[in-house]
Amino acid sequence: MTVGRPKIGMEERTSRRRVSSPAFTVVAAGLLAVLAAYAFSLLTGSLSESVVMPVGAATFVLGVLLCAWAPHRLGLGPGRTHKHVVLVVVSILAVATVVGAFRMTGSTAPYDATVGEFVLVPVGEELLFRGFLLGALLELFRRRHVGSHSPAWAVLISAAAFGIGHLGNLGYVDTAFVILQVFVAFIFGVVAGHVRVRTESIVGPVLMHATMNVVAVM
Repeated sequence: MTVGRPKIGMEERTSRRRVSSPAFTVVAAGLLAVLAAYAFSLLTGSLSESVVMPVGAATFVLGVLLCAWAPHRLGLGPGRTHKHVVLVVVSILAVATVVGAFRMTGSTAPYDATVGEFVLVPVGEELLFRGFLLGALLELFRRRHVGSHSPAWAVLISAAAFGIGHLGNLGYVDTAFVILQVFVAFIFGVVAGHVRVRTESIVGPVLMHATMNVVAVM
């Protein structure tokens, strides 16, 4: 008599997939997002050297194109911003305070006060990271049944991609500043991502980002 391996029922196989799939989805999405952000930062850096264009123009165009397929779902409308005005205002003031304190130490950002820095960069990067990327992650995790923590994972991944995306500045500005920029961008990404999830809109994050750039550069 031969004793074979017991058959695994359909319910058990489904249960195993549900246990392992969410973790794999989060890790795979995180790696892909970070690598894509870094590659894009290198591409835009190379492009800016060969083509004369306002800073942030490429990011702005890509963000608009990626968000065009589902603008409301990706946060391009006002969403629930009117219900979370206090959160948005407090976040803007917090950003202004932190960056202002940094400026008081005598440190300055190595960028010029241009329309690109004050408009194209804030809008473009928020369209790309808090609009398209965070929105796509939220939708992906919802469909893959990642669980109740999926918004937090989506925010952390988008924030990590936003931080790593600034590594493309290596070679263009001081290395120490780039390292600080990556850290600050990650923290900002977490806060802005939280605001984006709560308000279901990128309006708050855009205002926060514009405030940060104005205070840092002016």
